[in-house]
Amino acid sequence: MLIFEISIIYDNLCKKLRFTEGFGFSSLVLNRKTDTYLLFDTGGNGRILLHNLKQLSIKPKQITKIIISHNNHDHSGVLKTIYTHNKNLEIYVPHQNKYNFVRTYSKANVIGVSDFTKIEKNVFSSGQIGSFIKE
Repeated sequence: MLIFEISIIYDNLCKKLRFTEGFGFSSLVLNRKTDTYLLFDTGGNGRILLHNLKQLSIKPKQITKIIISHNNHDHSGVLKTIYTHNKNLEIYVPHQNKYNFVRTYSKANVIGVSDFTKIEKNVFSSGQIGSFIKE
């Protein structure tokens, strides 16, 4: 039995039928152990992300947690779009960006990640990696 189902739902080379391509990246993770949807990064265009979620019959309110790898527009630019549809989120962001995310997403639970952090059962974040470009 698969524990996770991972779908790339936003990138510039999207190959899925009926999906729209766009600059950036996002993947949707279904954790079958907790029956929850997590979004890893958000891409750069809200209209495209919402369209691609709709192709999978997923509503923004079904997403409970968002993990942002780094604070570049092509990875976190659509967070505002998801937040307007669902303020009841846990948002995991790089620790050094936490304050800005808390101000912008005041109704969400924003967690700063600087090292190995448990997100939920069987899901962890390493925090940003790399020395020159941290992602």
